[in-house]
Amino acid sequence: MALDTKTLATIIKAHVKRAEEEHENWDRYRAFYRCERWGNTNPDSEELFVENGHLFGFVDTMTASVVPPTPRITVNSRKDNDETRIAAKYREALLNYSFYESGLHKTLWKISTHASIYPRGILKTVWNQQKQKPEYLSIDPRNFFFDLTAARWEDIRYAIEVTVLTSAEFQARVKRGKNKKQYDRMYNREVAKSVTYENYPSWLQSKRNNKTHANKQIREVFKWVVVYEVFDFTTDTYYHMVDGEDEPLYEGDLPYVFTRNPFSLLTFNDNIENIGGLSDAQLIENPLGRLDELDTLELRFAQSTIPVTTLNEAFVEDPERAADELQNKTSPGDVWRIQGKDMASISDIVGQTPTSQLSPNFSQVRSKVSEDILFRLGMPQYMRGGAGAADLATELALINQALQTRQGKRIKMLEDVIRQVAENTMGLYEEFLSPGDVLPIRIGREDFLEVARKHLEVRDPVIAEDAYKKNLPVEAPLSVDYEVVPFNPSANSKSAQLGRMMQFMQLLLNNPLIDQTRLMIKILELLELGDEMLASPQQVQAAAQAAAGMPPGAEALQPPTDTVEGGGLPPGVGEPAAGTEAMGAMAGGEGFPTPSPISI
Repeated sequence: MALDTKTLATIIKAHVKRAEEEHENWDRYRAFYRCERWGNTNPDSEELFVENGHLFGFVDTMTASVVPPTPRITVNSRKDNDETRIAAKYREALLNYSFYESGLHKTLWKISTHASIYPRGILKTVWNQQKQKPEYLSIDPRNFFFDLTAARWEDIRYAIEVTVLTSAEFQARVKRGKNKKQYDRMYNREVAKSVTYENYPSWLQSKRNNKTHANKQIREVFKWVVVYEVFDFTTDTYYHMVDGEDEPLYEGDLPYVFTRNPFSLLTFNDNIENIGGLSDAQLIENPLGRLDELDTLELRFAQSTIPVTTLNEAFVEDPERAADELQNKTSPGDVWRIQGKDMASISDIVGQTPTSQLSPNFSQVRSKVSEDILFRLGMPQYMRGGAGAADLATELALINQALQTRQGKRIKMLEDVIRQVAENTMGLYEEFLSPGDVLPIRIGREDFLEVARKHLEVRDPVIAEDAYKKNLPVEAPLSVDYEVVPFNPSANSKSAQLGRMMQFMQLLLNNPLIDQTRLMIKILELLELGDEMLASPQQVQAAAQAAAGMPPGAEALQPPTDTVEGGGLPPGVGEPAAGTEAMGAMAGGEGFPTPSPISI
């Protein structure tokens, strides 16, 4: 069913109304995360409030265990021919470098945090025209609407990004003249004239009192207008719309030719109603509240049981002087001189109020509530630091068990997002990479690979766009599969990796199928010794010649190698040397060859 602008205006109003109710809950979840549940309490108040920060601790720990430090992708050809296989490896190197260079890790961390606090995280893959490269943006879920009636993300009929502009920013868009650049759009001036500038929209503001009001104060300085950027996938049409107007500010084709939907959705929990997800914060909100209340009661009880010094005035000659001296004698070694009546003992003169003890049942209730929170979150023991004291085998077992449970499910969901981002990124390169552009891609500490359109086997965007307009079939993309290199939390434990390697060291050493140099590099990396301990190529050659009885300086015979010109794959670069893991990861995934530097 095609969506006209009037229908879209009605849809926007419905989403705004839903957001007003939904965001009130989200504000509470965010308050728990930021330890602002109690809001702005009076600093002069004698009442004490405790906030445990359990939600922040879980979200931060969970995110660290599911987001790869260096997202990596492998590209494999579906066809058994050299051209496709070579193009797949060039794509692989380009994508991994783009992920690293554009900081995809930070964006994945942000959307994972959103998906835990709110029901979902939204990632947008865009092309930066000025920098001529892809970028990855985290969209605040509060500023994003989409078709909740769809059964799958691939089937959504529309997506709407909410952009709030100042009056000056909006006028700049209106005055901007249309030019040949695809990304530069001109607003309908007649529709723009009817726009009214108002205060920052209330449905986008927090309903809770935060510890800072800086944002609110800054927003009051400006007048604002809300622009809804609508991606209509039923007709592949792109609109800019404003409240109160059925006619759009802008109407045209979708922004990108090959990247139809630049948004990616991340959810960790199924709400069994729609694809909008369910937040971790909602699952544990009630027990989190009980835990804060219990700890607050415990603190207040502790405060109330602090003993008070008592002075029996009937047994001293000068009660006021005795009280003043008693109050001032607070340092170790102080001497309190006091004259008692009728030979009264010090125990008769000075005493303390009796104190009570907290019931043991209190601790039992607190432990039960805390365990309930961890159970609902599926937080394994090792994530809370429990595995550090165990042996390596136990540590590995705990990690692998976690991967097969709910934490493993979260990793798979994030991998789906990374795979989608890879496809969108490649679509942007297909569209915007000019025939004359040559991209130097770093594949190691000092090595570069030059990549151009001819290496990637990309589609022609002009031909594709013309086919779209004529309702003709568009050329199929290169027949490849994008696979995410699995992220295993055990990679963060070098001791666990080294322990596992030692179990098979006899099989690895002197095995003709194992590159001994790379094996030594990996061992040095895990031992954090660095590659400066490795012998230089000259030293290795001299040692080999001496072992073979050759005179120094003689050249050893080298076996022939396949070249790109000869129809072979670019030579692979395996495990990176110590200290180059991050840069090496930008190239091929684990176990896959990576193109070597090639001049074009």
